[in-house]
Amino acid sequence: MDSTEIGWQIISYGWYGISLTGLLVWLGRSHGGREAFKGVGRRENKLKGLDVLAIIFIYFAAEAGRHFLNEAGSKLEGKSDLPYIGLLAEQLIMTGAILFWARRRFGGGLGGFGVSLRAPGRTAGLSLFYFVMATGLTFLTLYVTLQICAAAGIDEVQRHETLEKLSEDLSLRSTIIIILTAGLGAPVMEELLFRGILQNYFIRFLGWASTPASLRGGVEGWEFTSRQLSQHRWLGIGMAGVLFAVTHPDWQHIPALLVLGVCLGYVYERRGNLLASIGVHSLFNIMQLAGTLLNVDNGG
Repeated sequence: MDSTEIGWQIISYGWYGISLTGLLVWLGRSHGGREAFKGVGRRENKLKGLDVLAIIFIYFAAEAGRHFLNEAGSKLEGKSDLPYIGLLAEQLIMTGAILFWARRRFGGGLGGFGVSLRAPGRTAGLSLFYFVMATGLTFLTLYVTLQICAAAGIDEVQRHETLEKLSEDLSLRSTIIIILTAGLGAPVMEELLFRGILQNYFIRFLGWASTPASLRGGVEGWEFTSRQLSQHRWLGIGMAGVLFAVTHPDWQHIPALLVLGVCLGYVYERRGNLLASIGVHSLFNIMQLAGTLLNVDNGG
């Protein structure tokens, strides 16, 4: 082990320690998470199951189009950028569709959805702070997972397909497109979908399910206690986090991605700012991309 590897290990363990300390402090102050959303009002929305199904249909239609471009690109001589262009198009289509729905289904429009360009400095500060905390916990979880795999005799470490592609000898244009899709496009689309739509829908559905039958004409007609609302929020965050994790193909990363998803869901629910969770997610992905380009191992 050379001095560079030792240095990165010291940085990694220090980061783990900071994040774990922050988690313990947060658990104490929030009474184990029970008062994590104290003073945070409900986000009013009229999302229904059909809305979610329509957005999922658009997602699969865009996925089909992307796979068609992948097949077309694979038949061309040389390296084609069609797969990356298809992915970027899918991200743009999904982003536009979700913003269209959110503007009509959330009280206050896009602002009520959590997409507001006001106070960009505060949003950037929140993103940076939560990035440090969430990333440390995520990589700590990945480190523990890989240690368990090694103890079980599974020494191969899985890498994301995008990072594998970025390790190849790509053109500058291809590298730029990959960085745009993975560092910006994916975080925007995934946060809008998993946190903005699915998490909000799950929380609303849980509220509807726990509302007396006589009042189910509108969830807004039933006043939940702060404890009930907190439970709905944590369950909704967890459900969206599980879906976020399992949609990624590498099983070794699922526990770490679940931790990341819960952290992102908490940021959104606690701050009401979807741009902050997008910022955290984007910084996380950019760090992974930079580590690949610089040939740095982020696996712990």
